[in-house]
Amino acid sequence: MAENWSGHYKHLNEKTPPAAMLSRALAAFQRENAGNGEKLSLDLGCGNGIDTLAMLQDHWQVTAIDRERQALEAVEKLAEPELRSYLTTRCIDFAEIDILPAYKLVNATFSLPFCPPARFDHLWHIICNAISPGGRFSGQFFGVRDSWSSNPEMTFHTREGVQKLLAGFETEHLEEVEKEGKLISGQPKYWHVFHVVARKI
Repeated sequence: MAENWSGHYKHLNEKTPPAAMLSRALAAFQRENAGNGEKLSLDLGCGNGIDTLAMLQDHWQVTAIDRERQALEAVEKLAEPELRSYLTTRCIDFAEIDILPAYKLVNATFSLPFCPPARFDHLWHIICNAISPGGRFSGQFFGVRDSWSSNPEMTFHTREGVQKLLAGFETEHLEEVEKEGKLISGQPKYWHVFHVVARKI
């Protein structure tokens, strides 16, 4: 399961599109004319920075968190000079976070499953508390039939479990996908993924 992260990042660049769930969330805010309030967002496990860049370009103030310094350096490199004042980076393992400020948008593209089970409920509680009413979560949860599900350091959910996590949210998009596929590196993988956009009530 574990890939070399430098090898992972080399397959991605500024031409890679942002995650579909993030794009849905940003479009929803645009329809609501969300610019009337503070546009504060968190990219949790920001990875290559593509999602962070999309939020910056949509004039969000973004805090990008990742435990890999290389990931944050990629984010800083991608951000246009005129947008860098809107970007804050933190090099930390998000599984160890104990408090977060308020955000209008929390994005976690394929990152939350990498939180160990012993810390997941605590982290999710912190995320839920951080999202302000009317704010959104966008991201993924891995299902129990995912080919990585035997990894005890990762967290997996049933559909019912995901629905319980979203109590207190209006679920705007919940798509369960199971398929044979590949990693970005080209290695084969069986995916069982829940794609989510949810609005805090």
